[in-house]
Amino acid sequence: MIKGIYTAITGSIFTTVMLTNIASASIVDAEGMAGTGLNDNITSAMNVGNLVGNGFFFDIDCANDCDATADDDNGLDTQLWIFNADGILISWNDDSDFFSTGSSNAGTDPGSDIYGDYDSFIGEIFLNSGTYYAAVSAYNKDANAITQPNYTATSDTFSKSGETVSGVTADDSFSPYSSNSSINPMLCGDQPSDQCSGAYQLQIRTSFTDYMGQLTIDGWVGTGTNGNDVDFYKFTVENTRQTVAEPATLGLLGLGLLGMGMVRRRRK
Repeated sequence: MIKGIYTAITGSIFTTVMLTNIASASIVDAEGMAGTGLNDNITSAMNVGNLVGNGFFFDIDCANDCDATADDDNGLDTQLWIFNADGILISWNDDSDFFSTGSSNAGTDPGSDIYGDYDSFIGEIFLNSGTYYAAVSAYNKDANAITQPNYTATSDTFSKSGETVSGVTADDSFSPYSSNSSINPMLCGDQPSDQCSGAYQLQIRTSFTDYMGQLTIDGWVGTGTNGNDVDFYKFTVENTRQTVAEPATLGLLGLGLLGMGMVRRRRK
């Protein structure tokens, strides 16, 4: 971790801001490509580190596909979920609200190719210092919290994409996977067109655009799990520090400025 201190003087107030960069090495899903059972809930969540800041972005890339020649229905269709330390769902997203269409790179989802229509994105979300969990699942593998009777979600609170959740109690469990297939609606066949398993990259960062200096996780919604793999990642947030000078310090500064004024008057 590399830290730097930036100090500014604004009028008579001293402000110190702590800036932090985190190593850019990618973190790999503990379960691997086909596994399950290691980070499937909050209790067993994989600890991926910490971020310093106030506003955060959660970006799934390369899930739908990282191949600009592929169709947008070929690959993992993700859902992204954010829980607080108590296991309460606070935000989620299925598909980015600003994906591209057709063969035009009209969308601005950073890191997703022009066919990345089903990649999830949440942000900007403001988090207090503490512990949080990000979970990745396939489409139709839903957090049970969204079925609670007082569940409410609003999508107009973020600058980019995602929903803010309120009215729910702690529940990090997920419903069984259910596909849209009329042949076998409860099972995932692990074929690319089934959209229920495959690789993804998750970035948790403090900027809208891709920034490899923050948390980058390479994961898989495991094959052979019938679409029921959910990956939980634990991270901590430390809000940006702002320290204001104590009254005594401000008093000394004021006396100094007063003294300078008196000297100036005598010279006149």
